[in-house]
Amino acid sequence: MHKSFNVDYYKSIYETDNEDVLRSFIKVCDHKYIRKRDDKINHEYQDLYNFLELLSTKLTSEEKNGYFLGYRIDNKIDEEFDLLRFSEKAILNVELKTTYPKNGLEDITDQLKRHKFILSILKKKVYSFMYVASEQVLYNLNEDNVLVETDFDTLAEMIEAEFININELEGIDVNKFIVSPYSNPESFSQHSYYLSQHQRDMKLKIMQSKKQRICIEGEAGTGKSLLLYDIAKELSDKGSKVLMLFCGNLNNHEYLTEVFGFTVKPIKSYQLYIEDFDIVMIDEAQRIYKEQLDSILEYKEKDIYFAFDHRQVLSIEEKARKIFQKYKDNPEFDFYKLKNKIRTNHETIAFIEKVLKTNVKHHEDYDYNNIDISYFNDKELAKDYILSLEKKEYVCIELTEYVTKSSGKVKRKNVRNNSLKIHDVIGREYEKITIIIDKYFYYDEDGYLRSNYSEYYPYLEVEGIYQALTRSKGKVTLVIIKNPEVFIKIQEILTRKIDKESK
Repeated sequence: MHKSFNVDYYKSIYETDNEDVLRSFIKVCDHKYIRKRDDKINHEYQDLYNFLELLSTKLTSEEKNGYFLGYRIDNKIDEEFDLLRFSEKAILNVELKTTYPKNGLEDITDQLKRHKFILSILKKKVYSFMYVASEQVLYNLNEDNVLVETDFDTLAEMIEAEFININELEGIDVNKFIVSPYSNPESFSQHSYYLSQHQRDMKLKIMQSKKQRICIEGEAGTGKSLLLYDIAKELSDKGSKVLMLFCGNLNNHEYLTEVFGFTVKPIKSYQLYIEDFDIVMIDEAQRIYKEQLDSILEYKEKDIYFAFDHRQVLSIEEKARKIFQKYKDNPEFDFYKLKNKIRTNHETIAFIEKVLKTNVKHHEDYDYNNIDISYFNDKELAKDYILSLEKKEYVCIELTEYVTKSSGKVKRKNVRNNSLKIHDVIGREYEKITIIIDKYFYYDEDGYLRSNYSEYYPYLEVEGIYQALTRSKGKVTLVIIKNPEVFIKIQEILTRKIDKESK
């Protein structure tokens, strides 16, 4: 638990000029020690002292209580708050800089805006300040989100005597900041979403590129679609005519066009309207047909952006394409790779990889608090259980059914008639999902999840399970039907940490 400190308490610690004493303070009150057992002393502690020295004379004894140092959110989003103070109606956030950042006031404004957005989830007034120690200058992000120079008297007036001795950020649901343009179009249109530092860095590089062919690559959960749409929105707002093409089922494209302010269409009929646009963006581009890609690339005068993930494929043909590989060395193309996953947390990422391969390396064992598993020998009992989960707002995702053209026979018939099909959830995300693993799945001798479904079925089943699992931004329930061997294997994944500790 993150502990608060008193202004005079810290000043007294720092004025002892004793590094051991300061390290003891760090271990008790600096969140970086809780996160990574780091008690190194750097210039930031002097900056904090200088700031508090100037502020303390303006405060009452009550107003000197309740400050939290160095809190960092590293679950899905990556932000560190230098100084926080919470009261019933307001939150104080102060960021400390030794010198001006690379881009000066623009960087300061951007950081304070991001922090204000995150803190706004607590539904309180947010006071945002930045102190530059080398210049002894204080800035405030005002109610209009404009950065203005201010003074310590103004800051002190915003600090209430009453305070909450709890770091309220520790309890927030960061999923509220991670939105999909497809699942949460209203939140996207209102810019109620968060771009990580990694995404912002990639965006800056992309916007500065002189190339007309831009490729954004990233695995599920890295936020490539959100980044692509964010760039589309900015370019549209600046006057460009933007066309967003989606390589998959997209029944609500007219609504998305209305909400976003730029045109969104499924790729299948791109020839009908591509001529009218300056910029073409293609999402889930790993599923594009070669003929479509070749035709679109013929438009030499247009800027074309692609977002793709070669793991997110659902058929043998899609898997074999790897259509962008041959352009890696093409000087007309720029490639950018997103690496940090923001939609799913570390536990869920590890679980997904271990379900696909039980002995996968480079992933820790966790408690898996967001993962549940159930087993049924009877399909009807499984249906009843899935229905009970639906009443708790779980979404059931199943393999896409395939109907043979000759006989009309349904292959891979779903357990639930109203389940979402794999092909219908591409690009979407859900808070709670249910996934069914039936008797046809098994683990081979190397630990890989496989399927022995013997009838003709044109889609990749294991890749379908991967697609379903990666749609989660919260809880996952696996329902195992008539497959005790797979149930045992997944149980071993879930309890591996406890099993190791008990030995």
